[in-house]
Amino acid sequence: MTKDGVPEATQQRLLRMRDGYNYWLRYPLTSTSELVYLLCEKYSIGRSVAYEDVKIVKWCIGAMNQHTVDYERWLFVQRSDLAWEKALEAEDHKAMSAILATRAKYMRLDREESTAPDYSTITPPFLEISGDVSVAGFKPLPDAEERAKKLMRQYIKGDAEDTEYEEI
Repeated sequence: MTKDGVPEATQQRLLRMRDGYNYWLRYPLTSTSELVYLLCEKYSIGRSVAYEDVKIVKWCIGAMNQHTVDYERWLFVQRSDLAWEKALEAEDHKAMSAILATRAKYMRLDREESTAPDYSTITPPFLEISGDVSVAGFKPLPDAEERAKKLMRQYIKGDAEDTEYEEI
């Protein structure tokens, strides 16, 4: 990673997250606070940094589990297609019926498709623009304009200038 120009801090973080990820795969019943404690002890980092690392590790594990669910869905469809072909070759009508029932249940064909709400019936609220702060429930300041001018004079010093910069 050093040859590829990856900063040292990023390398250390990747190693910490890799260790946390591997530890959690090895011991899946480990709580978040236990993993944070282990990372803090092993790498001498603060709790907030460890919690950020664990958050990313959790996201990675969740994404991997999601991938597994997608794979299982694909596998189910492939195997049901194969079972259908075998039942068709054997002319086993009972098996064909069972395959169709299982696939219909899996595809949730027995349920109604959800329909999106009719957004055309929603009318947006009418908002009247006002410069009066009492409309929003605030007490107006008696010298608001004078205060604003004073703050402008205090904090705005001349026009903005273009400066030279260097690409990093």
